[in-house]
Amino acid sequence: MADADTHLDAPPLKPPLANTSAPRDREPPEADLAKLRKWQEDRIARKLRGEYESAVLHLAEMVNNNLSTPLRLASIRVEGAARTRQSFLSALVTPFLPLPVSPSFSASSVDNQSTLEDVLHKARHVGSLLQETDIFQTVEARLEGSRDFLARPGDVDLVFRTRERGRFYLNTSTQVGNNEGGASATCRMRNAFGGAELFQANLSFATTTRVAFSASLSAPLLPYLPYASSVSPNPDLNTRGEISVFGHERDNTSFASSFEGVRGLRAAVRTGTLRKGTHEFAYEGVLRHIGNLAPTASISIREAAGPSMKSALSHTYMRDTRDDALLGTRGSYVKVSHELAGLGGDASFYKTEGATQLARRLVPGVEWVPLGLGRAEGAALG
Repeated sequence: MADADTHLDAPPLKPPLANTSAPRDREPPEADLAKLRKWQEDRIARKLRGEYESAVLHLAEMVNNNLSTPLRLASIRVEGAARTRQSFLSALVTPFLPLPVSPSFSASSVDNQSTLEDVLHKARHVGSLLQETDIFQTVEARLEGSRDFLARPGDVDLVFRTRERGRFYLNTSTQVGNNEGGASATCRMRNAFGGAELFQANLSFATTTRVAFSASLSAPLLPYLPYASSVSPNPDLNTRGEISVFGHERDNTSFASSFEGVRGLRAAVRTGTLRKGTHEFAYEGVLRHIGNLAPTASISIREAAGPSMKSALSHTYMRDTRDDALLGTRGSYVKVSHELAGLGGDASFYKTEGATQLARRLVPGVEWVPLGLGRAEGAALG
């Protein structure tokens, strides 16, 4: 009996005495659990979005208030670039590092010229260059205190955390139709030698074009101004060099009673962007052979039979400001090319070609009205 008197029971839990929801919250009734759950998820999402926007505004205000704070960039590191050469990364980031101190200036006077704003601008430019290489899938930048044991107050390291893209791509396909059939294979290797090189190769077999192949290797050329106190660093990835080989064996018996074989080599340097205009300077050497003549071959085909060689220099200018290459509604397209053959070989000629297109919306309700014009002229050299 004594034990029963000393035993205490907890009072039962009770819900709130009054409903605390407000009409402005638009809380659904408790009976509809699906709507109540969605309402709660939306409410949490709005709260998190508000906290995120508040944090971004606070961070932006803090950065803007400290843009003039003295800050010196001691080093730039790129993490996660396991398959990229350090020499290539150094060519990208070295121009953004502090200039060597001249004996006529003290170290403190040079360091005081660098601020947080300068460091942030350099971080944006280096990050943009890393993205332009087409090597990295993600690029994230952060500032850390300098690891150098000789670092002074205000020295920071700019660290980029990256993740590289996949290097290899392979695609095979078959085509059947129009009394012809064929198969092709294409492979591509990105960052082939660790310097943003791109290697591409294609091999195809078909009934008319018995075999065709092409392979090319392109790499960026990195011209940048040397260290000087009067210039700013400007590494450029818009200039690329390319070397390629190509060839094919074609069955022309259906209309020319012969077979044609072509082997060629091409080297080119390309610079600029499509919006501002690109220039391409190239050399091309092509060896063509016409043989396996059928008894029905014409006299002109018999005269052209045998090997012939073309050695030519060419220049191509192209500028494209259209908003879409196929269905453009505004902008223009201009392409002009010149080719001079005769630097050895059998062919001697000068050829120029031009094409232009203007896209404008002329009629209301019509999305695009492209107007195009093309012309080609040439002259044979004795």
